[in-house]
Amino acid sequence: MPGDINYFMAKLTAEQMTPNKSNKISLSQLAIELYKTNNPDLSDRIKQSNTESLDSLWQKKGTGSRLVLAEVNEQILKTKEKVSVLGGICSIAKGDEPFLREKKGQWDINDLNNWIKSWYPRLDQVIDCVGVPPKGTGKVLYVCEDSIWGLKLAKWLDIPQEETIALLKKVHEEQGEACILNWFQAQGYRGEVKVVYTSDLEKSLEVGLSSWERIMKTKFRKKDRPGAKVELMYTPFWLDILGETEPAIIYEPVDHIQFDSYRYPETSNWEATNAFGDPNGYCDNLGYLGFFPSWSSEGATRNLSLEKVPNLANWDSFEIATPDLSFYISSLLTEEYIDYQYRETKNAIELRKYIGNVMRKIYSNGGTRNEKS
Repeated sequence: MPGDINYFMAKLTAEQMTPNKSNKISLSQLAIELYKTNNPDLSDRIKQSNTESLDSLWQKKGTGSRLVLAEVNEQILKTKEKVSVLGGICSIAKGDEPFLREKKGQWDINDLNNWIKSWYPRLDQVIDCVGVPPKGTGKVLYVCEDSIWGLKLAKWLDIPQEETIALLKKVHEEQGEACILNWFQAQGYRGEVKVVYTSDLEKSLEVGLSSWERIMKTKFRKKDRPGAKVELMYTPFWLDILGETEPAIIYEPVDHIQFDSYRYPETSNWEATNAFGDPNGYCDNLGYLGFFPSWSSEGATRNLSLEKVPNLANWDSFEIATPDLSFYISSLLTEEYIDYQYRETKNAIELRKYIGNVMRKIYSNGGTRNEKS
C-alpha cells in the first residue's frame, strides 16, 4: 500500500537511470515537494540515479540502505580512507515554527532555554544530520547552523539574536553532540566525528559567499544572504572554509539538495555547469549522496511538531503507531536487519523493542556520550 515504506522503496528502485540533466531537475522538483508537503504518494514520481555503481559498503551499512541519489566520481570513492563526509543539523525543525511564532512577546531567553533544553535533539535531527559512512572512511564533519537559526528565532520571538545564537550553540554542545556520536556508534562507526558552528565561521562564510558571487557574476539580496550561506555549503567554497584539502562527500537527506537554489535562481547557471563529482568543473573533489529523509505516515517528520516525534524528553514513552513502524525501521536499522526481521517476521512487538533499543543508545544518558553502544 502507498503508506508503507516497502511499497515506497519498491517504487523507488523500479526505475534505474543514469544521471543526466533532465533527471536531476526532476529529482530536484521532487525534493522540494518532499520538503514542503506531507504527501506519502510522491513515491510514484521519484527517480533514482545509478547508485549501484557505489561500493556495496556505502549501500549496506549505516544510512546506505536509504540511498536514492549518488553523484560521485571514481576518484573520490577510491580515497575512502581520506574522504570527509559532510552534513549539517538545523537547530529547529519546520514543524515547531508555528508554536514558536505564537510565543512572540510572551517568551524571553529563559523561557526559550527551558523549552529547548527539555527535548533537544529530536530523533529526526540526529539521524538526518549526516549519513553514517562505512568503516574506514576518513572522518565525518557536520555543521550546526546555530547562527542561521538563531537569527530566525530572534525575529520570531523578539529576543536579542546574540542570546538566541549563544543558546543554540550551547544546547548542541551539551546535548546534541553526544546524541549524534551515540547514533554513529550504534550504527557501528567508530571514526572521527567533528562538529563546527556557523557562529564561529561568520566572517569566513561572508568571504566565501562574496567569492562565489564574483565567480557567478551575480549578487544575492541582503535578505537572502543567510539562506545563501547554506547554499554555499553545497559548493567547494565550503571545503575551503573548513580547511579541507582531501576529497569530500556531502551525505544528507535528498530533500536538502537544491532546495535553496530553487529559491535563489542566481545559482542555476553555476549548478548547470558544476555538477557534483564532475572532473571538468569546480566540484571535481566534491561528491553528493542523498538518502531518503525521516518519514512517517503523516509525511516528512521535519514538518511535524515536537510531540509527534521522538526526542530527548519522550523517547522512552513514545508510542510508535503501527502504520509508522516500517518508516522507523527504514530510518534506524540496517538493510540486513530489515531483510531478516521486518520482511520475514513483521513482528510489531519485536520491531518496537528493537527501535526502542536504538533510541536508548542515543538518549539514555540524557544526551551524554555512551562509551559503549
